[in-house]
Amino acid sequence: MRGDILVLWKAEADRSLAARVRRRSLFFFRYLSAKSKSKSIAKLLPIIESTFDHPWVAGVETDIRFWPGNETRLECWWHAREFRPDQSMGWDAPITVSVFRKRKGKKRRALCLSLYLSGGTLYIGQLQGVLRTDPPDGLRPWPKMFIEACRTFVRQEKLQAVMVPTAKSLYSYRYPSVNRTLPPDARTKIITRIRRDMELLYDKNAFELGFVPDGDWLKSQNPRVRPNVTVRSVANKHRVTGVNSDVQAALKLPLRSATEKLRCLGRPSKTEPPME
Repeated sequence: MRGDILVLWKAEADRSLAARVRRRSLFFFRYLSAKSKSKSIAKLLPIIESTFDHPWVAGVETDIRFWPGNETRLECWWHAREFRPDQSMGWDAPITVSVFRKRKGKKRRALCLSLYLSGGTLYIGQLQGVLRTDPPDGLRPWPKMFIEACRTFVRQEKLQAVMVPTAKSLYSYRYPSVNRTLPPDARTKIITRIRRDMELLYDKNAFELGFVPDGDWLKSQNPRVRPNVTVRSVANKHRVTGVNSDVQAALKLPLRSATEKLRCLGRPSKTEPPME
């Protein structure tokens, strides 16, 4: 019940002007970051191609997109000009991956992934199958295949971790798109089904792959890379009451010196009697 109330509260907050501006700004800065790492990101394509090497697959494409959500009018016009009317797609992150199939003799987008890189970590923003896509048995676990491909990329590029969002943290979960002309009961059933499917898509698949909770995310640490240790995280780990000024002073020291100082703060002094 508490979780449902939180979802409803966030859904209202998501629709505010400030929230929309924030999402667009984040998308833009993540786009700029992705463009600066374009050479590294290009190495993701062969990994995806190898992962989805199947006769059903007609091709794989990666892109770094400037615009969030649905495509711009110019892009929609261009795709219509190429007789690709189904190519319009809403994206939640600037680095996008599309797996295509052949349908009625034409190349159609079928399975989608979007992500971004921040602080040496790969964040998955979106796992989505296009409506009326029915992959064959060999591609049924396509969400896990996408996630595992991201893991391979993280190990190859020596990044810190892969993060998968929990379903409840996503905008599309809190505020799913449903036809408003439907009766209230029908809309409620559709929203319940969408949220259930998203929990299976993100949470269940990530847990089955060994991801662990980390706030609104599910995390898989790269075992080949030592996690980043910041002075502030050391301060939090060795929190001691009554020594705030010492902690603040330690935060200004180099990492090794600060770590040792903060550890010492948690030890009883040799001149003081032990606490009973």
